[in-house]
Amino acid sequence: MKKLRKVIQEHTGKIFPGIVSLVAHKGEILFFEASGLRSLLPEKVSMTKDTIFDLASLTKVIATAPSILKLIEDGELTLEDDLGYFFPELKNNWRGEIRILDLLTHSSGFPPYLQPGQETREAYIDKLFRIQKAYERGKQVVYSCINYIFLGFIVEKITGENLSEFTRKHIFEPLGMTDTFFMPPASQRNRTAPTEKIGDQILKGVIHDPAARKLGGISGNAGLFSTAEDIHKFALMILNSG
Repeated sequence: MKKLRKVIQEHTGKIFPGIVSLVAHKGEILFFEASGLRSLLPEKVSMTKDTIFDLASLTKVIATAPSILKLIEDGELTLEDDLGYFFPELKNNWRGEIRILDLLTHSSGFPPYLQPGQETREAYIDKLFRIQKAYERGKQVVYSCINYIFLGFIVEKITGENLSEFTRKHIFEPLGMTDTFFMPPASQRNRTAPTEKIGDQILKGVIHDPAARKLGGISGNAGLFSTAEDIHKFALMILNSG
């Protein structure tokens, strides 16, 4: 691990301000170190191994997709189920055309993103339900946050629980991922790495993604926070085939 440590040391402060690195093999952690800074503003704070990070789009693979697969495993839905079945109020011509599988694999035809403006959460959701497809379903793969926003809505529609509640109960707690959550509690903000500065506000423990932020911080496309050690627990579960 000397070479890895050397590479990290050479790039810390140049390519990135700080980093938490964890390497494991067959469940055994071989390398787990923090270096550099987790915060530059309003003051410099050293990185620690238990630093909580905004996972951004890793939310899709650590929270949303596993939740959908859990519901499939439990017989609550199938990959062939249609989006319109769960949302009869859909206001566009793609009702009846888009399957769960299309959403999971980014082949639904939805554009990559829907940038929120100054509208309310409810108005933004209404815009999502009116969005036009950018291309024909199944013809190409286009990475789209909209796919996973809808998958998050489906989890809530089926279970009556938002994605935060469902994942905590069915994924994170069973895996012992005690530092993984949407909207980090105030008690954990001190060890959360800030992401960016918007105007005079430094986002720390607040999701940086505009759509997820507009949706209240709990969304299928982004919103999850976690630590390197918790991500290791999740990865180990995947490597062990669940």
